[in-house]
Amino acid sequence: FTWTQDTMDRSAGEYPTQLGGFPFLAQSEGNGSSSTIYEHENGTDDNGSALAFSLATFFYDTGADVGDLLELIPDSTQVGNITCTVDVKKYPQSTSLYDTKNLTMTPTTENQTFTLSNRFIRYTISGNEIGQSWRAGRWAEIIQRGGAR
Repeated sequence: FTWTQDTMDRSAGEYPTQLGGFPFLAQSEGNGSSSTIYEHENGTDDNGSALAFSLATFFYDTGADVGDLLELIPDSTQVGNITCTVDVKKYPQSTSLYDTKNLTMTPTTENQTFTLSNRFIRYTISGNEIGQSWRAGRWAEIIQRGGAR
């Protein structure tokens, strides 16, 4: 019973009435005479093509004047690799990033070690592989107080 903004062009949809049923959504072809019906939430792909996804946290405070992000410990159930982009900046309303790091997380990645220093951190998780699925657990990070800039 909820609609959210997305990048899929759908003009109508229905809520399944059978327990365990999948919703059907329609896409108008724009000429007013035809449309395509899609079964959603069944499987992980887009008619045999990878179904790309991306989600991002807000920028949050490291809790220190300057924090050094030293390690990221993923906790996921996943098929395929995902990309975790870590962005840092000094102030929440800064228009530019101070630094960024792209990490590849495999289904067996135990941790990623690196050093990014700053006050505010944002994570963006994304994927684009055929057969891919991903469910987040409770990821952990190691942050220590850093030197002033």
